[in-house]
Amino acid sequence: MLHYLFDDEKDTSIVGNKANKKLIKHTIYWHHAKPIRKEEFTKYEIIYNKLISSLKDKSINSLSPTIHGLLTSINALAAGYDSELKTGNVLKQVDEDNLNDLRVFLPDYKSYGLSENIEGYQSDVKNNAKNNIVRSVVVSADRLVSALSAEALNSHIEQNTLPELITEALLTERSLLTKIKECLQGFEKKHPDSKRNQQQQIAAEKLSDEEVSVGVLNGPAGCGKTKITLEWALNTHARKIIWICPRVQICQGLFNDLTSNEYLPNAQIEICTGEFKFTNSYRDEDKTPEGQEFSGDIVLTTIDQVINTITTHTKVTGLVQYMNAHIVFDEYHEYIPMDGFNLLFAELVACKQLQNKKANALLVSATPNFHFVNKLLAINDIVDIESFNQSQYKIEFVDFDEKIEDDSNPLYAPQAENNTFVISNTAITAQKSFIKNQDKENSILIHSKFKPSDRKELFNKVFAAFKQQGSRNYDVLRSGPIVQASLNISCDKMITEFTNAENWLQRLGRLDRFGENQQQNVYVSAMSEHVKNGKVLGNAKFLHSSLYCLQSTKAWYEFLQAKLPDNKIVSIATLYQIYQDFYEDENSLSVIEQDLIMALKESVKAIEQKIVDPISFPNKPKPVKGGVKIKNNSLRGNSRFVQLAIINIENGKQEVSNEYACDNEPFTLSVSEMMGYGDSEKSVLDFMAKKHHNIIEDKNYGVKATTKYKDRAYLKKAKEAETPIYLSYTPEDLKQVEAEAHTYAIYYAVGKNQPIGAISTYQLKNID
Repeated sequence: MLHYLFDDEKDTSIVGNKANKKLIKHTIYWHHAKPIRKEEFTKYEIIYNKLISSLKDKSINSLSPTIHGLLTSINALAAGYDSELKTGNVLKQVDEDNLNDLRVFLPDYKSYGLSENIEGYQSDVKNNAKNNIVRSVVVSADRLVSALSAEALNSHIEQNTLPELITEALLTERSLLTKIKECLQGFEKKHPDSKRNQQQQIAAEKLSDEEVSVGVLNGPAGCGKTKITLEWALNTHARKIIWICPRVQICQGLFNDLTSNEYLPNAQIEICTGEFKFTNSYRDEDKTPEGQEFSGDIVLTTIDQVINTITTHTKVTGLVQYMNAHIVFDEYHEYIPMDGFNLLFAELVACKQLQNKKANALLVSATPNFHFVNKLLAINDIVDIESFNQSQYKIEFVDFDEKIEDDSNPLYAPQAENNTFVISNTAITAQKSFIKNQDKENSILIHSKFKPSDRKELFNKVFAAFKQQGSRNYDVLRSGPIVQASLNISCDKMITEFTNAENWLQRLGRLDRFGENQQQNVYVSAMSEHVKNGKVLGNAKFLHSSLYCLQSTKAWYEFLQAKLPDNKIVSIATLYQIYQDFYEDENSLSVIEQDLIMALKESVKAIEQKIVDPISFPNKPKPVKGGVKIKNNSLRGNSRFVQLAIINIENGKQEVSNEYACDNEPFTLSVSEMMGYGDSEKSVLDFMAKKHHNIIEDKNYGVKATTKYKDRAYLKKAKEAETPIYLSYTPEDLKQVEAEAHTYAIYYAVGKNQPIGAISTYQLKNID
């Protein structure tokens, strides 16, 4: 506020620059978390009134000598380092105009507005990125200085050695480069003078060009993106790589690759996600010790962990580590339809762009979404590498009625051919088709609704079976979208539910991934009338409401129909050229931009609702260690810990067990799902509110028969793993209250040979 009142608008110093002043105000206000107050500070007027009250009979101008004395001392200290560090001029008397206009809002923590064009969002992204960096630097410096004793700080000031604190806090030289060099030499030794190695080397050199700030690699499936990335890291002298992925499963795939003998078996490869914190292997003895996260040579992590550096106060100093490391955003195209993540990802990229030639950042994808990269990220140069896969692909489009779940539906039909993938747009379709065919197929199921232990085990089985020269223990893989990106697995035939251009091509990348088949590879796309017509009905609702891509999906289908040859047989290189042409077609671009703006608008709303201002609770006790708890606000969605009874599904029969699925590990599902997506009749939470206190006595919930609004109480407590929401009950527990199971109860299904995951009994009714 004092800066606002005593600001000299005629000041022409670097600090006096209007844009810099705006940054300074934001940083001063937000360099500490905002304390809880009875009257929230929203405008300068509130702060001014409290300050004047504390001054008693003195005027605001009585502070002028103190302000000028403080600035003189700061400038004397700054002179020992750099003359440009000096603060600008301030007024001796307050600016009367500002004094009469105190009803000005204080700086917002995150500032985004709804816009009808992408340029508006790009401007907000840049401003927020600058705020992120300045705030992180100030807080980091504050914490470094605060950690010193008075004597040590005085010594640094007298000897002008404060920069030594920065050097000690930043990265030191590691042996990563030597290990990467050995890895690349191994590839060259194995395939000397191969065209593949040469093309990869050329791509890495282009990405390493000193004129490139943030590089973008457009690498089709199987081109060796991981190897190219490592060669880029070698060329740009990486000391540490933070490898950021949109999903845990992509981290797992990279962890398997990078720890293998072919890559970096002797480096410190760390996986750091909400579920997995290990270094070099998943053995218990290789768990990363608490407090030592992000200490590996290469850290594989989800964007959630990195976003914490720009959305919280406790993790803010992590942005300094991010800025100082080499950054890889793998499969970044997946952020584009994700509420909040697309803009915050753009902020992280913009932070690196501010380093200009020292950015050391790389975006990697087989489907780069050229419009997003050009328009929102303001990156025009994309490095391409051609596919080495010479196989032929036969593209087939098959119409289906999503309401019919029999053999006429290609997603439900039994698969007679070995090594076939069936990929659906939702987990529920994958689950139901697996249940229908589990007695007819040697198949495996993977999706997002498994307990962590089951998901990890099934992921490893899928990888072992379908990797290059894999065991082929299974003939069919049925999956949700979870396998469509960055998994180094391959099949000989694929059936997919049609989706947007990026997802469609990513899935194709798992079909004869290694180019080993002599015969044509059949790629079947299941098309519903709703998707063809761009109508927000049936399965098309998911593309519209969750992925914000229904109209661009329709446009992609029409573009394929126009560009594919009559016999629908093409090479993978031809398909990627069609994809690039799609982003150069004016009619298609109009629809693509329409969908992108819709996604960005939803992101602004999500950030406003879920990115709360950093707040401090001075009297709040620290949580006891060991308890797992869900954050109050998460961009991933509103979820809670749950407990589910087990239902066994085998030989056409369904039987609810007297066991619960999650006694020994936490498992979460969305609140909207447990509340029936707004339909009170389908809400299993209401059932728990009425019955639970009589079924299971658990004082940890703090709920009694007389408690009002039990559903709210249960939801609040279910942020802790020890007090989950019960989505279903065992027959024995229901017998205690003489109740029937809820019609829409959600169980943890277990099939003949493997878990099936969380599923509502309503979805199980019509399965043969």
